[in-house]
Amino acid sequence: MPFEIKLDQNVIDQIGQAAQDAALATMEALHTEVVTAQVMPMKDGTLQNTLTSVQPIQEEGQIGARMISDGPYARRLYFHPEYNFAQNKNANAQGQWYEPWLEGGEHEKFLPETFEKQLKERLP
Repeated sequence: MPFEIKLDQNVIDQIGQAAQDAALATMEALHTEVVTAQVMPMKDGTLQNTLTSVQPIQEEGQIGARMISDGPYARRLYFHPEYNFAQNKNANAQGQWYEPWLEGGEHEKFLPETFEKQLKERLP
């Protein structure tokens, strides 16, 4: 018994755009969480407030977003948690400041739960 499946490319495109928008919103929410948690090292706020941005992934066939902390010292600070970070401006300043939100961290459910919520709000 043969059957036929017809896909509506318009709806597929809408779902892809909803996923992209949800990914961007999720990364923006993560940035807000990181700022609120006061975990980024801060001298004058440039790394946290100016040099950290959310960008869509632009590669063909990819849907997603990334948060980039871009500065000449960002990598050095991030990958050296042994530094003695001043905590007068951000009380919890530390290296590897995204780790609590990644798999195995205390807030590991934040990203998948936020993405799910954001996607549900945007689906056609």
